[in-house]
Amino acid sequence: MTVKFATLLDVIEHRAQTHADAPLYGFLGDDDALAAPRFGDLVARGRAVAAALQRIAGPGDRVLLLLPSGLDVIVGLLATLLAGVVCVPLPVTTHRRAGFAAQARDAGARVAVSDRATIDRLRDHPDAAGLRWLALDDPQDASWTRPPTQPDDL
Repeated sequence: MTVKFATLLDVIEHRAQTHADAPLYGFLGDDDALAAPRFGDLVARGRAVAAALQRIAGPGDRVLLLLPSGLDVIVGLLATLLAGVVCVPLPVTTHRRAGFAAQARDAGARVAVSDRATIDRLRDHPDAAGLRWLALDDPQDASWTRPPTQPDDL
Protein backbone atom coordinates (compact mmCIF):
# COMPACT_ATOMS: atom_id res chain seq x y z
CA MET A 1 0.00 0.00 0.00
CA THR A 2 1.39 3.38 -1.02
CA VAL A 3 0.88 6.29 1.35
CA LYS A 4 0.68 9.77 -0.16
CA PHE A 5 1.66 12.85 1.77
CA ALA A 6 0.65 16.44 1.11
CA THR A 7 3.43 18.09 3.14
CA LEU A 8 6.82 17.32 4.64
CA LEU A 9 5.17 17.67 8.04
CA ASP A 10 2.85 14.78 7.08
CA VAL A 11 5.92 12.65 6.30
CA ILE A 12 7.58 13.50 9.62
CA GLU A 13 4.42 12.72 11.58
CA HIS A 14 3.91 9.43 9.74
CA ARG A 15 7.51 8.35 10.25
CA ALA A 16 7.41 9.33 13.93
CA GLN A 17 4.45 6.99 14.37
CA THR A 18 5.58 4.10 12.20
CA HIS A 19 9.36 4.22 12.73
CA ALA A 20 9.69 5.69 16.23
CA ASP A 21 12.39 3.20 17.26
CA ALA A 22 14.45 3.46 14.07
CA PRO A 23 17.62 5.57 14.11
CA LEU A 24 17.08 8.81 12.23
CA TYR A 25 20.65 9.96 11.92
CA GLY A 26 24.10 8.83 12.94
CA PHE A 27 26.62 11.34 14.21
CA LEU A 28 30.21 10.72 15.23
CA GLY A 29 30.93 12.96 18.22
CA ASP A 30 34.18 14.53 19.39
CA ASP A 31 34.91 11.40 21.45
CA ASP A 32 34.51 9.20 18.33
CA ALA A 33 31.38 7.63 19.82
CA LEU A 34 28.52 7.09 17.39
CA ALA A 35 25.26 8.70 18.43
CA ALA A 36 22.24 7.34 16.59
CA PRO A 37 19.13 8.66 18.33
CA ARG A 38 15.78 7.17 17.50
CA PHE A 39 13.40 8.97 15.17
CA GLY A 40 10.71 9.20 17.84
CA ASP A 41 13.08 10.76 20.38
CA LEU A 42 14.35 13.41 17.96
CA VAL A 43 10.83 14.29 16.83
CA ALA A 44 9.73 14.56 20.49
CA ARG A 45 12.60 16.98 21.16
CA GLY A 46 11.74 18.84 17.95
CA ARG A 47 8.10 19.18 19.05
CA ALA A 48 9.12 20.55 22.44
CA VAL A 49 11.33 23.20 20.84
CA ALA A 50 8.63 23.87 18.21
CA ALA A 51 6.13 24.55 21.01
CA ALA A 52 8.48 27.17 22.46
CA LEU A 53 9.01 28.65 18.98
CA GLN A 54 5.26 28.86 18.41
CA ARG A 55 4.99 31.12 21.48
CA ILE A 56 7.44 33.68 20.05
CA ALA A 57 7.12 33.30 16.26
CA GLY A 58 4.19 32.84 13.90
CA PRO A 59 3.74 30.64 10.84
CA GLY A 60 6.07 31.75 8.05
CA ASP A 61 8.29 33.88 10.31
CA ARG A 62 12.00 33.59 9.63
CA VAL A 63 14.06 32.02 12.42
CA LEU A 64 17.86 31.96 12.51
CA LEU A 65 19.38 28.60 13.39
CA LEU A 66 22.86 29.17 14.88
CA LEU A 67 24.13 25.81 16.08
CA PRO A 68 27.48 24.04 16.04
CA SER A 69 27.60 20.87 13.94
CA GLY A 70 25.91 17.95 15.63
CA LEU A 71 22.58 16.38 16.46
CA ASP A 72 21.17 19.68 17.72
CA VAL A 73 21.14 20.90 14.12
CA ILE A 74 18.74 18.05 13.26
CA VAL A 75 16.55 18.92 16.27
CA GLY A 76 16.60 22.61 15.28
CA LEU A 77 15.63 21.83 11.68
CA LEU A 78 12.81 19.55 12.86
CA ALA A 79 11.64 22.21 15.32
CA THR A 80 11.39 24.88 12.63
CA LEU A 81 9.46 22.52 10.33
CA LEU A 82 7.16 21.46 13.16
CA ALA A 83 6.57 25.07 14.22
CA GLY A 84 5.69 26.18 10.70
CA VAL A 85 8.46 28.78 10.60
CA VAL A 86 11.14 29.28 7.95
CA CYS A 87 14.59 28.09 8.99
CA VAL A 88 17.51 30.36 8.14
CA PRO A 89 20.58 28.28 9.02
CA LEU A 90 23.80 30.18 9.67
CA PRO A 91 27.10 28.77 10.90
CA VAL A 92 27.90 29.78 14.48
CA THR A 93 31.04 31.49 13.18
CA THR A 94 28.85 33.95 11.24
CA HIS A 95 29.01 36.46 14.12
CA ARG A 96 32.73 36.94 13.40
CA ARG A 97 31.96 38.34 9.98
CA ALA A 98 30.46 41.72 9.21
CA GLY A 99 27.64 39.99 7.34
CA PHE A 100 25.82 38.64 10.42
CA ALA A 101 23.56 41.67 10.78
CA ALA A 102 22.92 41.85 7.04
CA GLN A 103 21.99 38.15 6.88
CA ALA A 104 19.59 38.44 9.81
CA ARG A 105 18.11 41.65 8.39
CA ASP A 106 17.81 40.29 4.83
CA ALA A 107 16.07 37.20 6.17
CA GLY A 108 13.70 39.33 8.24
CA ALA A 109 14.50 37.20 11.28
CA ARG A 110 13.55 38.39 14.75
CA VAL A 111 14.12 35.04 16.50
CA ALA A 112 17.27 32.94 16.78
CA VAL A 113 17.60 29.36 18.00
CA SER A 114 20.95 28.27 19.38
CA ASP A 115 22.56 26.43 22.26
CA ARG A 116 23.07 28.15 25.63
CA ALA A 117 26.85 28.57 25.15
CA THR A 118 26.41 30.32 21.78
CA ILE A 119 23.61 32.52 23.10
CA ASP A 120 25.75 33.60 26.06
CA ARG A 121 28.51 34.49 23.60
CA LEU A 122 26.30 36.31 21.05
CA ARG A 123 23.45 37.88 23.05
CA ASP A 124 25.32 41.17 23.55
CA HIS A 125 26.88 41.22 20.08
CA PRO A 126 25.91 44.52 18.37
CA ASP A 127 24.57 42.66 15.34
CA ALA A 128 22.26 40.57 17.54
CA ALA A 129 20.30 43.55 18.87
CA GLY A 130 16.57 42.99 18.59
CA LEU A 131 16.75 39.20 18.27
CA ARG A 132 14.73 37.01 20.63
CA TRP A 133 16.77 33.98 21.62
CA LEU A 134 15.61 30.44 22.26
CA ALA A 135 18.08 27.98 23.79
CA LEU A 136 17.70 24.53 22.28
CA ASP A 137 19.28 22.90 25.32
CA ASP A 138 16.98 24.55 27.90
CA PRO A 139 14.00 22.49 29.08
CA GLN A 140 11.06 23.05 26.76
CA ASP A 141 7.31 22.80 27.14
CA ALA A 142 5.89 19.90 25.14
CA SER A 143 2.53 21.54 24.30
CA TRP A 144 3.13 21.55 20.54
CA THR A 145 0.26 22.34 18.17
CA ARG A 146 0.50 21.25 14.55
CA PRO A 147 0.60 24.37 12.35
CA PRO A 148 -1.87 24.70 9.48
CA THR A 149 0.57 23.86 6.70
CA GLN A 150 -0.44 23.55 3.06
CA PRO A 151 1.39 21.83 0.17
CA ASP A 152 2.41 25.21 -1.29
CA ASP A 153 3.89 26.55 1.95
CA LEU A 154 7.61 27.15 2.02
